[in-house]
Amino acid sequence: FGYSREQLIGTSVLDIYADAEERIAFVKALSARGEVTDYEIQLKRGDGAIMAASVSAHVRRDASGAVVGFEGAIRDISERKHFESQLLHVANHDPLTGLFNRRRFDEEVERHLSEAQRYDLHGALLFMDLDQFKDVNDSRGHRAGDDLLSTLARLLRDRLRATDVVARLGGD
Repeated sequence: FGYSREQLIGTSVLDIYADAEERIAFVKALSARGEVTDYEIQLKRGDGAIMAASVSAHVRRDASGAVVGFEGAIRDISERKHFESQLLHVANHDPLTGLFNRRRFDEEVERHLSEAQRYDLHGALLFMDLDQFKDVNDSRGHRAGDDLLSTLARLLRDRLRATDVVARLGGD
C-alpha cells in the first residue's frame, strides 16, 4: 500500500478504506457469509491515492463463536480496473470523435424511449448529415475531414446539456 512504518503506527485499519460506507458494506458481507472471495473495494495508499483492491477474507472466531477479527489477503487490481475502463470506453465510443458509437446510441435511444413512455415525457431526435463531406476528404485529405468531424463533435458536446446524447453513427 506504500505506507511507511511511521505512517502505520497508530493508524487504524479503518483509515485505509476510501469510503466509510464501502467499509460498512464489506464488514456486513463478511460477517453475514463468514467469508468473501474477490470482494472489490477501494482503499487508500500511503500517499493518499485511491487504489482498487480485491479482498478475500474470512471471519476468525473464538471458542464461543464470537467474532475476534478478520483474516485474508488484499490484491491491488488498479491496473486491471484501468484496462477494463479503457475497454468499456472503446466498446462504447467512436475512436475519432470520442462520441458514443452506433451500438451505444441504439442503447441510449431505447433507454430514453422507455423512460419517455413510462413517465409520459417528450423529447427530440436530431439527425445531422454533412453535405459534400466527401469533397472535403477529396480536396483537403482525410486528415482535414477527420479534423472537421472532431471539431464538430467538440462543438456539439460543449453546447449541449450533460444529459443529452451525442453520437457518431459512422461516416460523416
